[in-house]
Amino acid sequence: MKEKIKFRLRIYLAVFTVLLLAGIIGFMFIENMSLTNAIYFSIVTMATVGYGDLHPQTEIGKILTVIIIIGGVGTFLGVIASVTDLFVNRREEAVRQQKIDMVTGLFFSEIGNVRQMGSGVDC
Repeated sequence: MKEKIKFRLRIYLAVFTVLLLAGIIGFMFIENMSLTNAIYFSIVTMATVGYGDLHPQTEIGKILTVIIIIGGVGTFLGVIASVTDLFVNRREEAVRQQKIDMVTGLFFSEIGNVRQMGSGVDC
């Protein structure tokens, strides 16, 4: 189960990275933005913050922005869901292990009591 979650997280992170790079390169060439502005605008767009200080001027730039918003939000939510799922599974595994340890300790404790009572040793 944990391996599935890690695999899914890697996929989401890869898609997120590809979208970010596509946005940066696309805005640099389509909108003639500097590298700094393209990085800034891509991150602001993917985070759906949208300050409004920069915006696409061309139709293709607007289409790229819409694609980055939809893809970025989707993959970002996927990353958050996968990380949360990973933490929840780790916590559940720890609780499950505590219960197993408790039952095992109780079992062996009872066997020790039975052996002591059967050997004639007073406690």
